[in-house]
Amino acid sequence: MKGIVTDESGVPLVGVSVRYKELPQVGVTTDIDGKFSIKEMKEGKTLVFSYIGMKNVEHLLKGATPFIKIKMESATSELDQVVVTGYTQTTFKKMTGSVGIISADQLKDQAQPTVDALMQGKIAGVAVSAISGQPGSTQKIRIRGTNTITGDGEPLWVIDGVPMQSGSTDMPTSAEIKSGQFDDLFMNGVAGINPSDIESITILKDASAAAIYGSRAAGGVIVVTTKKGKSGKAQINYSGNVSVTLPPQRNYSLMNSQEKLAYEQGLWDEFSAPGFEAGANDYPVVGVVGIIRAGRGKFTGWSKEQQDTYIEELGKTNTDWYDELFRNSVSTTHNLSINGGGDKYTYYTSLAYTRNAGLLKNNDYDRYNLTANLSMHPSQKVKIDFGASMSYQYSKSPALNSLDPFQYAYFANPYESPYNEDGSYRADETYYALGEYNNKKTSSKIIPDCGFNVLREMDETSSRTKNIKTMVRAGIDYSIINHLRFVGLASYTYSTNRLKEIYGKNTKAALDNRLSIDNNTNKEYASILQRNVDNESYMVRGHFTYDDSFGDHSVSLIAGAEFRGSKSDGLYSKRYGYDEITGNAITPLPDDPTGVGYEKLKAYLAAIDGSNGETWSEQRFVSFYASADYYYKNKYVLNVSFRTDGSSNFGSDKQFNPNWAAGAAWNVSEEDFMAPLKPALNRLTLRIATGFTGNINRSVSR
Repeated sequence: MKGIVTDESGVPLVGVSVRYKELPQVGVTTDIDGKFSIKEMKEGKTLVFSYIGMKNVEHLLKGATPFIKIKMESATSELDQVVVTGYTQTTFKKMTGSVGIISADQLKDQAQPTVDALMQGKIAGVAVSAISGQPGSTQKIRIRGTNTITGDGEPLWVIDGVPMQSGSTDMPTSAEIKSGQFDDLFMNGVAGINPSDIESITILKDASAAAIYGSRAAGGVIVVTTKKGKSGKAQINYSGNVSVTLPPQRNYSLMNSQEKLAYEQGLWDEFSAPGFEAGANDYPVVGVVGIIRAGRGKFTGWSKEQQDTYIEELGKTNTDWYDELFRNSVSTTHNLSINGGGDKYTYYTSLAYTRNAGLLKNNDYDRYNLTANLSMHPSQKVKIDFGASMSYQYSKSPALNSLDPFQYAYFANPYESPYNEDGSYRADETYYALGEYNNKKTSSKIIPDCGFNVLREMDETSSRTKNIKTMVRAGIDYSIINHLRFVGLASYTYSTNRLKEIYGKNTKAALDNRLSIDNNTNKEYASILQRNVDNESYMVRGHFTYDDSFGDHSVSLIAGAEFRGSKSDGLYSKRYGYDEITGNAITPLPDDPTGVGYEKLKAYLAAIDGSNGETWSEQRFVSFYASADYYYKNKYVLNVSFRTDGSSNFGSDKQFNPNWAAGAAWNVSEEDFMAPLKPALNRLTLRIATGFTGNINRSVSR
């Protein structure tokens, strides 16, 4: 007797267990086309079809039935939900480690343009927070906290079985690791992925679940599975999304201009005025009233009448700095996909465009995605998968460095105006000026001669980043004999990242980005930073997998090896005295050129040499891994896994780093004595697990 097993869409299911209910020791599994053959048909007996993530199907054999068709439905039980680990797939019921799953339904029709942002608040124990408000920027993700002292605290991203390797050549400090601020805008593994192409996301939280990834799993593992095609006629799908985010609003409990000026006058009268009357001319002052009454800066020598008139004029201005700096954010997403296939192949391809206008003015993000997945079944024993993806990302924003626009909008005084009457930028007389007036001992210049203006900073500084990333992969699943398969995967990834930051001459940002030797001078000049980084990585792995069931017992074994490597090359250049119109730069000379000695000249040249250079890194790894799972009646689970990684980063005295995990689980809710409690308690599992994982910090591993 022969037959075929498919899912609800008619896609053949490979590896379905087909056994007699009355004789569980007799059975077979479906081949690559979902077909099976049992030599002896036992009329009156019942065939049981079981498959991970599907409901069991029972079929009573009666009469002469030479060929049967079985359609299996997805299991709705959370315990039977499919868990993709990147090396294999199992179910919640058969897991001894802690995992979380986000399905495609939880990701669709969402306004957030990036995958990491969409994960926020969806899985317990996974903290997702924004490092900055810049559109497209990397989110800080911590799975059960930062699990490393000096290593990388970021989780490992795995896309369709391919680990995404970091492309940064800079070594972060421990403080940066904990804060998450060392990441470049588009340099992390998940950058550029289109959320609409994702079928599911599995988060491996603890050592028992993630140890199979060895020396990269200390921060946890996030496994992303992209969509594949389904057999049948071509289906064309389009989805679009438009979202509007309102800017932050001014807190109306804040004082208006007249209230703030009156408050500053009170502080002057009570605290500062007595000090000045006593002859302490360096006594601290607060607000513009303090600056005016103390005769600081341009107010030197002003009469009492002039001071009062100026303060009265300031009271007529009430600037809403939130309105000046922020805007309505309008974001759009467009996704077009085509999928289909025949008996021997399926395909999925998609094209997507995302534009996200930031709440801050002059802040935008664009992303283009192209994805293609192809699965072929040339024979009953062979399944081949091909995949390719390409993304282009572009971001532009002001280069504000340490200036927080939201903080400025909150603390900037309402009596300050952004522009003079002639339309030129008006200097903020308090935000940074108070620091210069009240800290005369400092030798470094805080603000330019023309004064600080936040709108000038936004208009005359810029940070532009471009990133192109391409990944291709090929996989094979070959059935050697019954229950024994070989699974292989190879991938190649190339990305290029271009950064350009410009700091206009009259901006505070330019003062913060001068030559190090000029930090304590009054020099003002523009500068430009350019950095180009090219990354390429490859991975080849193969393992044997054995799955079998006998009676109430089931086993699953995996053993294999993996080779991978990565290379990163970067060039950076910081040019001072930059002219944005011509694109040329004239490096400023040292102070007092006639009296420059050899030591000062040497230090000056060293500072210039340090502003240009090359960064590079090259890594190679070889790994061996194995895992074993044992199930009894789908109630009791035992799991062990082992991996050892050899790396060019490790010292010669310890070339390989072993990692391991072991766990056990008892699905109490599957016991017969729990049946009366099903209406109130439908899931109860007890787990115990332990393991050892690691991470690689190149700054301390040599």
